[in-house]
Amino acid sequence: MHIKFHSQRGLSLIEMMLATAMGLLLLAGISSLSLTSLFSSTDTQRSIILQQDAQAMLSLISRDIRRAGFHPDENSVLEMRKIWLINTSNNQTCILYRYHNPDFPKQDTHGFQFTAVQNGSSFVKMLTSPDASSCNDGEWQALNSNRNMLITQFKISPHRVFESTSSGVKEVISNLDIDLEATDNAGKFKIHLNQNVQLRNRPFLQE
Repeated sequence: MHIKFHSQRGLSLIEMMLATAMGLLLLAGISSLSLTSLFSSTDTQRSIILQQDAQAMLSLISRDIRRAGFHPDENSVLEMRKIWLINTSNNQTCILYRYHNPDFPKQDTHGFQFTAVQNGSSFVKMLTSPDASSCNDGEWQALNSNRNMLITQFKISPHRVFESTSSGVKEVISNLDIDLEATDNAGKFKIHLNQNVQLRNRPFLQE
């Protein structure tokens, strides 16, 4: 009886190196695909957050301005129907207006302002104190943070009509357009929103 022995042959050094190289290439491809997917997902999320933040700010401003001129007492409506609007050539916007808010009865004057600055620290601010008589006094609270949204433009364009009153013909604001432009803090994404706001109480434009 003869027993035959067959020698077993393993992988050569070259074959092992080729297999290792192919594995590394495959791993690099998977890693690159994963990183690309991760960056794409992060960019999409940042874009969505920017859009949501800008839309929320514009909605808050629009809702508040829409109240301009309101007062439940007809005898006090005329005193509430006042609005001041400043748009300057150096990209500064300020709007002040009056309305009665039963939740804050001592604050009849409301407003927003924006001033563009070169270092990117541009804020849209909301009037929070009851004692402001102009855009240069009173306490103002920023509505945006440079950590998530940079405001590059905030402009209010009024639509004016004339109304006959007992003291003559006066200019009133029937509606206005709000333009808001913003980017994320890295400047990678940009959004531009426009909102038309109807002023049902038609406040008188003040000088």
